[in-house]
Amino acid sequence: MTKELSLIVPTYNEASNIQELTERIALSLRNLDSEVIFVDDKSPDGTAEAIEFFGKIHECFRVIRRNGRGGLSSAVLGRPVRKTATQFRKKYAPIVPNVEF
Repeated sequence: MTKELSLIVPTYNEASNIQELTERIALSLRNLDSEVIFVDDKSPDGTAEAIEFFGKIHECFRVIRRNGRGGLSSAVLGRPVRKTATQFRKKYAPIVPNVEF
């Protein structure tokens, strides 16, 4: 089934922000058939694990763990992310999570 929106969220050392971020995203997307793909660059603070925990609550959340090349642009535009998102989406929306709460 095609999703209306694939939201890409690059992360690095964001574990302390993941709960609030996932709650806000889930609330904002509650009326859309969407998926949220978090792309984590090997965060040592447990960011990917926090995303997986909240992914059990919000089924549309997934995490891609990147071990190689890091960086914001490749997290959003990299081949594994594009391939994953384009399989499901009508709209593809990368976001930059450098927002103060």
